[in-house]
Amino acid sequence: MVECRLLVADDEKYLREKVSSNVDWQKYNCQVFQAKDGYEALTILKEENIDILVTDIRMPGMTGIELIRRAREQNPGLRVIVISEYADFEYARESLRLGVEDYVLKPFRTQRLLEMVQRLRAKIAQERDVDDDAREAAHDEMYEAISRSSLPGAFRWLINRELFVEQSTASACRKLGSLLKAGNEGDLEAELHSYFQLMDQFQEDTRSVYIFMNSIMIALLNTLKEVGFAYDEGVSIMVRHISAHPEQNGSLAMLKEWLKAVVLDTNRLIQSAPQRRKTRMMHQIKQYVDENYQRGISLGKLAEEFNVSTGYLSKLFLDQVGQHFSDYINGLKVRKAMELLKTTDQRMYEIADFLGFQNAYYFSSWFKREVGVTPTEYRADPGSAQARKN
Repeated sequence: MVECRLLVADDEKYLREKVSSNVDWQKYNCQVFQAKDGYEALTILKEENIDILVTDIRMPGMTGIELIRRAREQNPGLRVIVISEYADFEYARESLRLGVEDYVLKPFRTQRLLEMVQRLRAKIAQERDVDDDAREAAHDEMYEAISRSSLPGAFRWLINRELFVEQSTASACRKLGSLLKAGNEGDLEAELHSYFQLMDQFQEDTRSVYIFMNSIMIALLNTLKEVGFAYDEGVSIMVRHISAHPEQNGSLAMLKEWLKAVVLDTNRLIQSAPQRRKTRMMHQIKQYVDENYQRGISLGKLAEEFNVSTGYLSKLFLDQVGQHFSDYINGLKVRKAMELLKTTDQRMYEIADFLGFQNAYYFSSWFKREVGVTPTEYRADPGSAQARKN
């Protein structure tokens, strides 16, 4: 029977006690945790590998809805059961939008909750079976990424196939992924301290140290992959922090120093992901605009094309490019108009049509406003332009 870790979050103590004590959860291989509010629940979710969250919708300080949102940020695969009252219909509807698996109305029998938990456990077990092949494929990809790196001899344990397999039984670092996604360096430092204590216990057993280190590195690489980075980016961090003094490689002190540097640097990389995504999106948007500006692109159409709001896109454009969207488009048109006037003999209406203007008259008045001279004057003497700096 698959082990299940259950968290019950409710501000009413009697209800938490009812859920915890009215069922022999141990008999069903379930471990139950309790939280009196959303804040305590988030702390437990950060520290424990919870499978199922059972939460009341109405709680002081942080509603169940907010708890679900924040919990899913930490653990997207978390299963959720909502405890609700008839008066909480709007809350319940919002919780369903968040992908809640089930809900139970107050008052309820604990047996009813057990049935829900058992159904979710069956789904979890089925998904874990399906994931085995995918996990093996991921490990193969990870192994290849590490094998391609220029690791010195003292770090060849990272590509020891036998250790790579054995690491799957290690559980000491199961929190690492959640902590890296949360991004709190203080929490990571505390977790690293617990790793160092465990390594001290293993110091006479080199094989156990390497199996444990392998577990941490695989957890780290998996987390990078989950948030959109390539395994190679994690391997690059590992290589970058290897000591420049070969005689130090392989010592327990060196492994600790290396592990800390790799974990904290990986955390910084993950926390940079939102900015990297913005930069990547802006690159795509700018490329699209540069190729299609003459087609009369509006901010609204562009926002629709990239599935973002006009307000978000306007601010993103200003932050990333340093210009308002309309000014950037104008600049592109001015430069292209100047180029065509200087290097071709196209007529005014042809240039106007190419740049998306309704007619040559409107193009000419726009050009004079932007550049300071008419298109005809600019073509005759490009040096006469009071060209705007773009």
